[in-house]
Amino acid sequence: MLFLSFSCAESMKIEKSIYVSIAVIALNLLCLCVFHRVPVHRLWSGYETLAVSTSADENSVLNILKSYGCQSVVSLSFQNDSSVSQYSPVQKKNEFLDYNAKKNSFFFDKGHKYQVYYIPEKFAPAVEKAYSVLIKNYHVEAYLDSQVRFPWTTPLICFLFALFLAFFSKYKKVFLATAAFPLFFTLSQPFFVPSGAVCLLLFGLFLIQNIRRRKGFFAVVRNSIFTVFFFAFPVFFTFALSFMTGFLFFLCISSSVAAENLLYVFEEKRKGKLLFKSSLILPAQYIPLATHFNVRIMAGCVFVTVFFLIQFAFSSRFLPSSTAKNLLIPSPARYNMDSSIISLSDYIEWSWYTVTYPYRSLNSKFKKVETGDTVEIPRFEETGNGISRTTEVVFRFDNDFKQSVLKEIDSKPDSSMERLLKRQGNLNSAVYASAGTSSGDLHEFLILLVEFMVTPVVLIFLLVRTKKNDKD
Repeated sequence: MLFLSFSCAESMKIEKSIYVSIAVIALNLLCLCVFHRVPVHRLWSGYETLAVSTSADENSVLNILKSYGCQSVVSLSFQNDSSVSQYSPVQKKNEFLDYNAKKNSFFFDKGHKYQVYYIPEKFAPAVEKAYSVLIKNYHVEAYLDSQVRFPWTTPLICFLFALFLAFFSKYKKVFLATAAFPLFFTLSQPFFVPSGAVCLLLFGLFLIQNIRRRKGFFAVVRNSIFTVFFFAFPVFFTFALSFMTGFLFFLCISSSVAAENLLYVFEEKRKGKLLFKSSLILPAQYIPLATHFNVRIMAGCVFVTVFFLIQFAFSSRFLPSSTAKNLLIPSPARYNMDSSIISLSDYIEWSWYTVTYPYRSLNSKFKKVETGDTVEIPRFEETGNGISRTTEVVFRFDNDFKQSVLKEIDSKPDSSMERLLKRQGNLNSAVYASAGTSSGDLHEFLILLVEFMVTPVVLIFLLVRTKKNDKD
């Protein structure tokens, strides 16, 4: 009776673990589908950048964009001349800053062969269609900085690396079953950093396969430095990229554990039907993880991370084209006096000149404005000693003035260039940059660089540990 009760309890425990494992796998697959992302790199945050040959009339291009639903397009014809004081609608030319000329340059490439249009990213699908129409129906040369294309290269490399590991694996079915979910993750999040993390994880799964059914397995995994390298570091890298990416990656690891548990239950049930049962004699702590064979396999992991780093460094935001490589268009950057086309600093200075113009003498010369400059007007007041002259500071070029100018930008139309520049945060300046090359996101590049640095460190560590094992 006691044996029957024990058997029932054990059976219920096994069934519960099966249900939990299936639930984890189902949740993981659902989340990977729901939060699927395709990498899209844009020059200007929040905007698609479309460069069209000047042979195409601006009104025609705008009509095509409008016909497909694109609104609030930031283009040259929608830019009003910079506002001037209502007291002096006509002002003489400022020899230090011709803001309107700079504004016009923002809507052309450096060679003035292409006119540039900036479309809010929420109309991305519509821009794709309008772009195709310009190319196919109107035979106009045009370039779009962020066409949505699924990057098959990164998931493909991960799949090839997994097949490479499976080929040398002693337990091919087990490895492929546990590696399936990280590979699904690369299809859902086909970015360089997650793919690099998956490759580290795959090698970790490959490394521990020989000790998975031995006594002391959990103790070895818990205390091994390889757990940090191949399980903790990948999780850290994905969370460093974004919380959602890290969460999905953690779910994938949980699914791999769930798949391993299902395989364990299946193996135990299959063994229960056999007359003779085999068991592994050596505990997990006696099986070396650092072997000459694993060192050679680890070299493949180094190669993959190097490939991702190089591919990222030479990735292009624009469509590959020999002409596009020579196309220099306005791109975001920090303010630079020598190379900037235009910036919000220019707009603030121009606002200072236009607003203060009515209070200046017509014979006075313009000078470069500096922080602390003031505009004063004379005042006369009656005192006990008669009429005395005083001065009143009407305007002061300080932080308060700058912030008031920036605040007024919010009241401008959505199609104004100033609103586009303000949305870029610190990158509120425009410089000419090649449309065919781009370094991508610095944050992602730095994480990827650390990933790359980890792999040779682990390889060296494996070599040292292998030599130590040989001596012992």
